[in-house]
Amino acid sequence: MSDPAKTTPLPPDAMHPYRGQAESFASLPAKGRPRQEILRELGGFAAQEDARWETGRVSGSYYHGGKEHYAFLNDVFALFSHVNLLQRDMCPSGTKFEAEIVSMTARLLNGHAARARDPNDDVCGAVTSGGSESIMLPMLVQRDRAREERGITAPEMVVPSTIHPAFDKGAHYFGIRLIHVPVGKDFRADVDAMRAALTENTVAIAASAGNYPHGLIDPLEELSDLALEHREFAANGLQVEGRCLGSSHFLRFRLRRLRRTRGRVEARILSLSWRAQRTRSGIIQPSVRYTSWLNWTATIL
Repeated sequence: MSDPAKTTPLPPDAMHPYRGQAESFASLPAKGRPRQEILRELGGFAAQEDARWETGRVSGSYYHGGKEHYAFLNDVFALFSHVNLLQRDMCPSGTKFEAEIVSMTARLLNGHAARARDPNDDVCGAVTSGGSESIMLPMLVQRDRAREERGITAPEMVVPSTIHPAFDKGAHYFGIRLIHVPVGKDFRADVDAMRAALTENTVAIAASAGNYPHGLIDPLEELSDLALEHREFAANGLQVEGRCLGSSHFLRFRLRRLRRTRGRVEARILSLSWRAQRTRSGIIQPSVRYTSWLNWTATIL
């Protein structure tokens, strides 16, 4: 292992490689530039940056579906790039797209089982503008629900130390005390340690599928049992953070495999919220995420 003290630092301009290569603009220029000139310059930037990640030595930043697929995404996005989705009366297609994305993803996670178990339960969700928002919205739901149903005014969430950093952001915004619990030797959430951290102010526990630093799936079945075990004296829910749409597919296949090898696997999840990044893998532009909330109890098969 290399000595950190001897590690060669990045050159001062590593984050600004285009200095001297292209003109910098600190203010609006007095005269505009020809479109073809702009496209040539941006094309040069893109070619240099593509050459780096196309080596395959980049982790977590790019989800490449093939250049033909990217071209298709660009064609689709061009049809709606001018649209303000806030005006749903002007662009009702946005409502159609969002509803279908939520429904498709909910069915991937067997969300339809919620209503089968209780006609009053259902799955709802939203397409958000990014990963942080998709994590933070369920945190807000958990906090407000606990305040309304249990009178909790000093909310806490218990999370493994490997949880996505946006949980800290959400805790700061919404006044939630975030209790970080060290993970086990396998770098996954330690269920017993998280149980010991629960209090009467716990509004939710959280888990990852896969976690931010290692890509490992926390023991979701055991944590869902913990959420149900704890609900007698706190408005506890389980919030699962999935870093990509592939997490949804992999989790589903993993549970199916467990079902074949160990019999029926029932993940009894109370107030499950799920974030699945659908970036670059479907007909959605980058920075679009999906988050859902599942009321009360459901079964994932």
